[in-house]
Amino acid sequence: MLSQALWAESQLLSGINRLAQTLDCALLGGERLNGCGQNLEQYAESLGIEALPTQTTFGELPQTLGRLVPGIVSLTHNLKPAYVFISGRRGKQLQLLLPEGGNWSCGIAELAEFIGRNRGCAPDPGTEAVLLALGLQGKRLARASHLLIQQQLAAHPIRGLWLLRPHASQGLKVAAKHARLGRYALGFAAAHLAERATLIAGVSLLGYAITQGIWGISLVASWLLIMLSHWAFAAFGQTCQLQLDVRVGVIVKRQLQHSALRLSAEAHAKKGPAQLLGQAMEADGLQNNALPGVFAAVNAGIDMFIGLGIALFFQQWLLATLLVAFLLASSYPIIQFGQAYRGWASRRTQLSQLTIEHIQGSRTRLMQSSPERWHQDEERQLQQYWLASVQMDRYALWLQALIPSLWLISASAILCIAIMFSDLDIVQLAALLGVILMVWQAWHSMADSCQQLVRSWHSWQEIQDLLRQNAQAHLAPLDTSEPQVSLATLAVNQVSFGYAANRPILRGVTMHLQKGQQYLLQGESGSGKSTLLALLAGQASPQQGWLLCNDRDLQTLGHQYWRKKICWVPQYHENYLFSATLLFNLLLGRNWPPTQQDLDEAVTVCDKLGLTPLLNKMPAGILQSVGEMGWQLSQGERSRVYLARALLQKPDFLLLDESLGALDSATSLRILASLQTESAATLLCMHP
Repeated sequence: MLSQALWAESQLLSGINRLAQTLDCALLGGERLNGCGQNLEQYAESLGIEALPTQTTFGELPQTLGRLVPGIVSLTHNLKPAYVFISGRRGKQLQLLLPEGGNWSCGIAELAEFIGRNRGCAPDPGTEAVLLALGLQGKRLARASHLLIQQQLAAHPIRGLWLLRPHASQGLKVAAKHARLGRYALGFAAAHLAERATLIAGVSLLGYAITQGIWGISLVASWLLIMLSHWAFAAFGQTCQLQLDVRVGVIVKRQLQHSALRLSAEAHAKKGPAQLLGQAMEADGLQNNALPGVFAAVNAGIDMFIGLGIALFFQQWLLATLLVAFLLASSYPIIQFGQAYRGWASRRTQLSQLTIEHIQGSRTRLMQSSPERWHQDEERQLQQYWLASVQMDRYALWLQALIPSLWLISASAILCIAIMFSDLDIVQLAALLGVILMVWQAWHSMADSCQQLVRSWHSWQEIQDLLRQNAQAHLAPLDTSEPQVSLATLAVNQVSFGYAANRPILRGVTMHLQKGQQYLLQGESGSGKSTLLALLAGQASPQQGWLLCNDRDLQTLGHQYWRKKICWVPQYHENYLFSATLLFNLLLGRNWPPTQQDLDEAVTVCDKLGLTPLLNKMPAGILQSVGEMGWQLSQGERSRVYLARALLQKPDFLLLDESLGALDSATSLRILASLQTESAATLLCMHP
């Protein structure tokens, strides 16, 4: 019975811990969990795993359960929450964890039917009566009833499913092990080796039959069996290659996304949009070049190994020596191509940075710079880029054309010498000729793979600093010992901070903010006002001193909760409107899609900040697309949208960095009056 595999809500943490052990994650541990859903996902993250909520329909539930390994299913048993933990799969059987220990096998269809009944997926009461009236009985009745139920309830939504996988912070090694990359890589190499072996065996058998004039049913059947095996190995190798390509791509993208989201504001400012764009392009290049290069290199290496083995088997020492010499000599153009590609990529990055910079500053250049100087930098950078391209293409030509051609000429000459001075039969001649052509084709594949691997290695070096964010990032502990409440105090004690060594911007800053109060922070340009707000918002960490909210630091409360309750509205040039609807930009701090209450509150806040005329002017109102590709807002309108976005987040502390600088005095006074009605503490930063 499936009831023996149900876990009570009080056993939820034990079940998650047992399921996490199957993922080989470095468990961090937790104390207590209140409720499920979002807290379940947070607790799983604190263990170093990621719980992905999954939604499906009753008709697709069996397929979803087959992929939900390992996973968690939320149910209701005797009017109480219960859970099913799926630890593995064997064919059409799922392995379920038992609360008392061990596993229990359950059919996918059986579990899907149990979940459907538990979720209220009841068939039409008249269905069975209709079937009985048609004269169906026994197995035919059960079969027809099952099919009708599937048809009636196919679109019924099924929620409360979670797929577990290692968190991106666990690193590439854990992710690769979970994705079983080693198994697929070994399968690919073995399949290619078997493919080549069966091809050689089939060709040899066919050549033997032709030269000896021996034909028969058994020989033809053997040849067909060998060729069928060859095609089967080829198909299996392609399947392994496809699985590797998809799984490695997913792992790399997840790691990069996780790392990019953990970049600090300081790192973003140092890199700039051009360098970040370059790293995104390099990440895409890594995925497009790495695996194809590895596959081509493995194929070429196996072909050359087979060729060397055949040459040694027929005692063609000169041909074997030539192959080894070519392998050693090809290292020089490969190294030179790598160095040339590094220089070419550097020029390309500089050219991209220059292009983005000139696009951003096009108006300034048109107004301030003389026309004859508009394109001087571009022309110089293009000339250097062209020279680097010529040098890289020269070594690429060596790899793609020169080395394969020299091999074909040299190996053919050696074969001619062997024919003249050795007694080669027709089988040996055919085998050696096949070796020469196979290795010639392998040189072409090796040339392509070397270029792809060089590009991949360069891309890997470029994104290393992003991937290091995973190694340096620590998951914030989940504090569930008491319900999280609103923050009442924000204390700063002897805080010091500086972007350069021995050049602190802030020294010994001490202040105390109380919820519901309004504060004004004034200072000259460069005095550290924005830096202090960044520290308060958790965008940077103080080098000395500490920050406390309700007598708890950032690590205790967690980055997500800290930034939700302490909202920073940066200066105009550091804030952004996405190319989406105005409602989407207003509700960035809330869940999406929005509820009717979210929409009503957004309209109310816009009215308080004087944005109602803007909404009336837009054809689609609050659903009008804005941003770079949509409705263009003035600087004052953007400033009020940024402020409305912060208020809709409902923070306990609101940090405004010169947010009223682009507004007229009447609008500023109206906004200040509306802020006094808010319960959040407001810290307004502005010039004297």
